[in-house]
Amino acid sequence: MSEWISVEERLPEPLHLVIVRHKTGYKDNAITVIGKWVPAMTDESTPEDEDWVEYDEQTDTYYVPEGWYEFQANWDEYSAIHINEAVTHWMPLPEPPESE
Repeated sequence: MSEWISVEERLPEPLHLVIVRHKTGYKDNAITVIGKWVPAMTDESTPEDEDWVEYDEQTDTYYVPEGWYEFQANWDEYSAIHINEAVTHWMPLPEPPESE
């Protein structure tokens, strides 16, 4: 498996799922999750929550705000949760096992 990479050293490919290590906001704890880095104006959204999304007037498009997002699989759908705490490290996901 790959080594941990500091976010100060470099960020992963935008929008690719990786393993993410971030602080929890509770004491000095940290957790590891699956997530992705989203640069500004790269991941389209909907205007349902105008207070949260970013809007590009030139293209009339709404975008997810820049940041790190955790992924959770729910009922065969993925939902993204913004990570508010500081992400410190990441690493590529390992290759999946061969099909059985």
